[in-house]
Amino acid sequence: ANSKAVPKLESKEMVKMSAYVKSIANGEKTSIDVKANKHMVEMMKLGQQVFEERRGGRGLSCNNCHSMDIVGQRLRMQPLPDLGAKETAAASTWPAYRMTQSQMVTLDKRMQQCMKNALLAELPLGSKEMVGLEVYVTNKSKGNPISVPSVKR
Repeated sequence: ANSKAVPKLESKEMVKMSAYVKSIANGEKTSIDVKANKHMVEMMKLGQQVFEERRGGRGLSCNNCHSMDIVGQRLRMQPLPDLGAKETAAASTWPAYRMTQSQMVTLDKRMQQCMKNALLAELPLGSKEMVGLEVYVTNKSKGNPISVPSVKR
């Protein structure tokens, strides 16, 4: 019997594994079939709902900072990225090395950090809502080449 415990989603081991596995696909286009089955359709719908839902102390949503009419403006000296654009496609460029934290960060952990900064309740890693949000954001990156690990501010 294997006595080693399975690493937690937020563990350094899982971050390293995620970066390694995704890096194997470098150069390939991000591809996700959100109509593949009932579960994917449900996750895409839930993800869009989470992305657009206003919540928290400021009544903000992900869409407040990542809608096309806001993209490119600055927040704390950092341009707000288009999550589907080639250079900033979230699902194609994460996990990434965050210079401000001096460490590798996964997409879901980055989304948690964003929620925290916006005073939103952080969605737990692996929760149905976080998985839905990842599916929705990954679909925005569809067709963009994978480039992992990338370097982010």
